[in-house]
Amino acid sequence: MNRRQLLSDLSNILARLDRIAKYNPYHDARGRFTTASGVGARVNINDPRARAAASRRALNAEDAEAVKVLRQEQIKAIIRNPEQGGNESHIVTFSDGSKAVFKPASGESKRGLAPIAFPNAYKREVAAYEIDRMLGFGIVPPTTIRTIKGEIGSLQKWVSGMRGDLANPADLAKVSRDQINRLLVLDHILGAIDRRARNFFIEGKRLHAIDNGYSLAERAGTAPSPINNSLYQKLRGQSIPKKYQNIVRSRRKDIVEYVRRSLGENAALNTADRVDQFLRRKKWFVL
Repeated sequence: MNRRQLLSDLSNILARLDRIAKYNPYHDARGRFTTASGVGARVNINDPRARAAASRRALNAEDAEAVKVLRQEQIKAIIRNPEQGGNESHIVTFSDGSKAVFKPASGESKRGLAPIAFPNAYKREVAAYEIDRMLGFGIVPPTTIRTIKGEIGSLQKWVSGMRGDLANPADLAKVSRDQINRLLVLDHILGAIDRRARNFFIEGKRLHAIDNGYSLAERAGTAPSPINNSLYQKLRGQSIPKKYQNIVRSRRKDIVEYVRRSLGENAALNTADRVDQFLRRKKWFVL
C-alpha cells in the first residue's frame, strides 16, 4: 500500500469515528458507549435499536441522581413562576442550589385545550418523560411526582437555555436535525397539541421539550389533533428517516402498556393508534 492510499484510508477512518462521536453525546471518539460513570460496551452503530438501547442506558445512569434530587432533596424556597402558562407552576429551589418546576394538580386548568380536556396533566408531564426515555431521546428533562406543602404535582428539573421558535430559521439553525426529528417523533407519539414556540428550550445544539401536560388524551375515540407549531407545517411531506420508525417499533408494546398503567385504557388505545399511524407513514405529516 502506497503512502497516498494509507493517508486516504486513515482520513476515512477518522471521519467515520468523528461521525460516531457526533451522532450521540453518549458516544466517545472510538464509538464506545459512555455513561455518567465512564465508558461502557461498544454499540452497533448500524442498528438504530441498539443505539436507542445504549442511549436509554446512558440516560438512566445520568437521570438517577437528578431524579433522586427531585424526590428527596430538601426544599429551600418556592415561588410562583412568573412565566407560567395555562396551568399553575412554581419555581422550586433546593438546599443544594439546584432548581425545578413544580406544577400542582390543584392548579391545572379545568378547560384544557378545547375540544379536549386534560385532567391529571401532572401525570402526563411524567409520562412524556418516561416515554422519551423509552425511546432513548433525552429531550424531556427528568420529571417525577412529588407532594409539596400537601399538594401533589409534577416536578421537573430546571433547564437552562433560551426559548426558541423552530419556525424561525435563525433558531432552527442552532440545533441539529437529529434533535428536531426526535422532537417530531415524540410529539407524534404523545399527540402533543401545545408545542408552541415557548414550550421548549434551546441549549447549544440540544432541545429541551417542556410543558407536556397537554398530551396523551384519554377521551375514547379522540382523534389526533394539530400540533400548534408552524415548523410541522413546513416539514410536512419530507421523508421520515426509517431509523426513528425502527426505534418506535421496537418500543411500541412498552409505550402502550406504560400509558395503560399510568393513564388508563382510553389513553393507551389512542396512543396505540398514533404509534401505528406513525409507523405506516413514509413522510412527515401533521396530526
